[in-house]
Amino acid sequence: MAIESGTDRSEERKVAAKVDMDIERATAFVQASLARRPQTVLQLAQALNADMEIVRQAVEALERQGGIIARDDRGETYYHGAEHVIEE
Repeated sequence: MAIESGTDRSEERKVAAKVDMDIERATAFVQASLARRPQTVLQLAQALNADMEIVRQAVEALERQGGIIARDDRGETYYHGAEHVIEE
């Protein structure tokens, strides 16, 4: 048992390596994810297991193209697909 051996379970967990993806692949994944629900850049990076900087670049590119929309809510910026309807 981990407790008896003097180790805690957090030591046993392995952190998955970030997925190495180019900007085109990241953009496609970000767009697909945002079509389902609004998310922050951090949430997207965690969901895609991707580097936050590449996700940020993908979000910025999609926003410039008009494919996604930014919305501030409670001090955080959420992004969603341009087709997504937000009820207020």
